[in-house]
Amino acid sequence: GADSRCASWNTSSKSAFIRVARPGDTSGILYINLKVLNTPFGRDPIDSLQVLFNNIMTPVNNFSNEIPGNFSLSQNFPNPFNPKTIINYELPTANYVTLKVYDVLGNEVKTIVNEKETAGSYAIEFDASGFPSGIYYYKIKAGEFEQVKKMILLK
Repeated sequence: GADSRCASWNTSSKSAFIRVARPGDTSGILYINLKVLNTPFGRDPIDSLQVLFNNIMTPVNNFSNEIPGNFSLSQNFPNPFNPKTIINYELPTANYVTLKVYDVLGNEVKTIVNEKETAGSYAIEFDASGFPSGIYYYKIKAGEFEQVKKMILLK
């Protein structure tokens, strides 16, 4: 909502957020949890929030102008999922990135990302429509950084 106290900033508000929980979500692990706390003078936070939202709903995108301080791979959401899920990761520097999905036996079943990317925060949608229910692992490699997370596909 708007706040007249922000008129001196030429904006409708000083922050904006979207929090969406689905049945089974726990505190701190929500289906969507986006927030914009600070924007440049004259830029409405709701406009920045719209950009963030639009970008997480597209297959692969750098969705933030801020450069992260560390490499990270987030837990996919939702998890368990059917048939689509979002995987977020952050790169503090430009790197060649691979993001791959493996079955429970360690067989590679999908390469999601295999390219050089600039520093930033990324959200990618993984569509497992053609995969059977089960436990899968996704692994990111970016320079010396490697990390693996588990996800569950429930159909």
